[in-house]
Amino acid sequence: MAGISKIRILILTTHLNIGGITSHLADLVSGLVKRGHQVTVGSSGGELSPQIAEAGAQVLPLGIRTKSELSPRLWKAIPALIRWIRAHEIQVVHAHTRVTQVAAECVFRAADIPNIATCHGLYKRRLGRRLFPCWGVKSIAISDIVRRHLIDDFCVPESRVVLVRNGLNVGRFLKVASPEEKMRIRRSYGLASDSIVFGIVARVAQVKGHEFFLRSLAALKEKYPDRRVQGLIVGDGDYKDRVVRVAHGLGLDRKVCFVPAVRDPTEPLSVIDVFVFPVIWQEGFGLSVLEAMAVGLPVIASRIGAIDTIVEDRISGFLTPVQDVGEISRYMELLSRDRSLARKMGEMGRKIVEEKFSVDHMTDEVEEVYHSVLEGACQKAPA
Repeated sequence: MAGISKIRILILTTHLNIGGITSHLADLVSGLVKRGHQVTVGSSGGELSPQIAEAGAQVLPLGIRTKSELSPRLWKAIPALIRWIRAHEIQVVHAHTRVTQVAAECVFRAADIPNIATCHGLYKRRLGRRLFPCWGVKSIAISDIVRRHLIDDFCVPESRVVLVRNGLNVGRFLKVASPEEKMRIRRSYGLASDSIVFGIVARVAQVKGHEFFLRSLAALKEKYPDRRVQGLIVGDGDYKDRVVRVAHGLGLDRKVCFVPAVRDPTEPLSVIDVFVFPVIWQEGFGLSVLEAMAVGLPVIASRIGAIDTIVEDRISGFLTPVQDVGEISRYMELLSRDRSLARKMGEMGRKIVEEKFSVDHMTDEVEEVYHSVLEGACQKAPA
């Protein structure tokens, strides 16, 4: 497409702290920059800002650290943002959070710059979303369930919703830690060298099902007291104190290790043997599951939301009914006993990620969305 093959892109997100959206942006930015696009990421900053800069983007500080689209902080920042966009001749604004989608809609109305909204989850039907939809010229849904959610629950026209599944820079997850390095990491976490480690790397929130992870591990220990197993929970969140108390109440103080959120999930994933993800609410995608599969881990996860579009049941892991401690613990026992099956499932999981969820494939599809909105803008422009 003549004239717009290389694009000046502004990506907006509320912050750049540890989390799924920031990890996704790091991979997307890297893919776009490699193709010659000029990418700026605007946000209120965060601990992963250097990672975004390393991926090749300019980092633009914005005073938008709020969860409310009605916050005076947001509305104060929007006029300056519009001036910056005009001065730098930005061609596309791509927003990834509710607050920034409102900002991108204002930019579209004031400066006629096409705006794209990526929807990373399932949303409550709040009054604000109904009064001020702000779904962009195009909406990117990260899974089939999110796509249907936008169309059915928020009446976004089907023609404006594009499915682009999240992808990973798989190469980042293929670096295998040496046995010595794995032992060092295990010791630093408080894990025994010979334990089978069940783990979860995710924000510690009620919806992620950490309690059911702990109850399943306790059930396994009760039935097989001699089995050398431990649990590893990596992450932070408002629910963490509650999860620590549950572990104590189940007598798992010496069997479960808690580690704060990490910038790079490959380190904790390298010492986990089986990834457990017993979410109790619909996941829009499940990036942490994809990361676990990328390093070759078998997965035990709830059959809910988009998870079954990532984990192939009995091929790359096991899918269980939600909150089913009996089923979760049964598969934990099986994979701790049958290490050959665990390895085979892990290998299949990695193959699935490589074939279906590469960052190159994701970047191809996002690029197509950019070109489509720019082509539409060109067709609207006066001759």
